[in-house]
Order: sequence, then C-alpha cells, then structure tokens
Amino acid sequence: MLEEFGLDEKEAKTYLANLELGPAKVLAIARLSGVGRVHTYNILDSLVHKGLASRTYRKEKMLFVARDPEVMVEITKNRAEIFRKKLPELKALSKSEKMPAIRLFEGDEGLKAIYEDSLTSKNDILSWGNVIHLEETLPEYFHRYYERRARKKIFIRSIVADSAEGREYQRQDPELCREIRLVPEEMLNIVPECYIYDNKVAYMSLQEKIGIIIESRDIAEAQRKLFELAWQRAGEKRQINAAKI
Repeated sequence: MLEEFGLDEKEAKTYLANLELGPAKVLAIARLSGVGRVHTYNILDSLVHKGLASRTYRKEKMLFVARDPEVMVEITKNRAEIFRKKLPELKALSKSEKMPAIRLFEGDEGLKAIYEDSLTSKNDILSWGNVIHLEETLPEYFHRYYERRARKKIFIRSIVADSAEGREYQRQDPELCREIRLVPEEMLNIVPECYIYDNKVAYMSLQEKIGIIIESRDIAEAQRKLFELAWQRAGEKRQINAAKI
C-alpha cells in the first residue's frame, strides 16, 4: 500500500501497525505487523529518521507514534496526489491523534516534520525565538516553509530577538502573512524556537537537532496566555521606541 512512497514491505507494515495502534511499544507493533521484534526496532528508528514516526515516553516507557497521514502529504509532496487517494483509508486506521502525547523528533528530518505539522494548524501560530539560528540551520528549507505557510494563509505572530536578521525578517512581514515584534536581544538570548498552535506546543533546538511536540489542550492554553502577556509587553516597548524617534 505504501511501497510507492519509498517504504519497503516491512517498513510499510510497521508504519500501518503503529498507525492503527496509536502510541505503542515495540512488541505490540511487531505482533500486529508480523515483523520480527528485532527488525521492528531498526525499522521504527528508520521511520523516525524519515519523519514518519516519533518517540514518546509514558511512565518511563518508550512508545512509538506513527505520524498523522495528513502530515505525510506534505512530507511526500512529490507523490501527494497518489497519497491523497489513500488518505481516507489511512485516517480510518489512525488512533494516534486521539491520544495526547509528548513526541520526540531527531535530526534534520525530525525538525522538518515538526514544522510540517504546524502547517496543519487551524488557527494562528504564536512563536518566539532567535532567527539567527534559523539562518544557520536549513535556511533554504525555512524560506520555502514561510512561503508555503503564507500560501495556506496561516498567520503567525512572533516575538523575536532584535538583530540585523530579526529586522530583515520583520520587513518581510506583509508578504509572509505574519507580524513580528522585536525585543532586546539580551531578553531573548535563547537557542530553541517555540511554536504554539491548536492544542500543541512545539520546541525546536536547531543546534542540538532535536525537538518535541507536547499535545495538550491545557498546556497549550497556558502557553498561549503567557505568550499574550509577552506580546503585550513587546508592543509597549515598540511604542516607547517609536515615541523617542
């Protein structure tokens, strides 16, 4: 079913089993897929590397979570039309999106998978970070991502450290469907970037090549309120600076 997307037979069986089970242990996935347990470990690691699955932890036990099939449309965009025909059948199997979880992503492909997930947002994205690190990591991908997000009309509000790069990003706001507010760099001298969207909070450490998505309505709402406090304060600083000019 999925071999045409670059997965071999065992990878396809493993992905579909994980998709049907939702967050699951390796043994449960191996049993449902019919693939040996030892091979399943290696296959799941491969799926995580490809951005098609992620790791999460519950009660100190590691579980694997198959990526949402709708997000895979973005990951496999070169064959998206074929995949869309399979989408209803895949989504009927999926239980993962019904179960809140903390999902771990690793490597460049894992980081991309988090940003691709944000393109499914049904509401505005709220974010903060330092754009210098974006320019140092996968700059070509990020600029394409911004354009795709703007085409989807997903608006983003960002609090960004004031720098030459940050001011250049701010000048592009109108064409990229966003609003950036700058704060003194010493106030936001951090490495990770944060996205808050729908019922998810994502943290991406571009230098460490690792990221997580926390899927929780309560946590997302708390982070959203904290963001609004910071956004208001950043707006006050902007008004003071404008008055001085």
